[in-house]
Amino acid sequence: MTVRTLFMTSSLACFALPAFAQDMNFNRIASFQVADNLPNSEETPAEIIAATADGMTLVYTDSPGASIGFIDITDPANPAPLGVFMLEGVPTSVAVIGNYALAGVNTSASYTEPSGFLVEIDVTTQE
Repeated sequence: MTVRTLFMTSSLACFALPAFAQDMNFNRIASFQVADNLPNSEETPAEIIAATADGMTLVYTDSPGASIGFIDITDPANPAPLGVFMLEGVPTSVAVIGNYALAGVNTSASYTEPSGFLVEIDVTTQE
């Protein structure tokens, strides 16, 4: 490779770099209090969140509430509660595949003798 070719390649790289160096930022357009998804607005957290393929519904775990919650974000500036699915155990993870939310549920207080199950919930009917 000649010095001239190396110089030209380096110059082109220097001019192209600013196009890739744009700032990334997050623009919050709304927030949602997960307690609004409960009948008596208890204080509770959303821990793990997944979205449906169309991006219009969020599904989250609520360990203290032993439930899986659903949020409608069809209008992203105004998220709306869709209700909760109560569990007989503590949800530890959630994922959405197709029309189903799959959640791992821990049913044991013991770290040495764990137990639990996988629950499948239809996102549309929440059953």
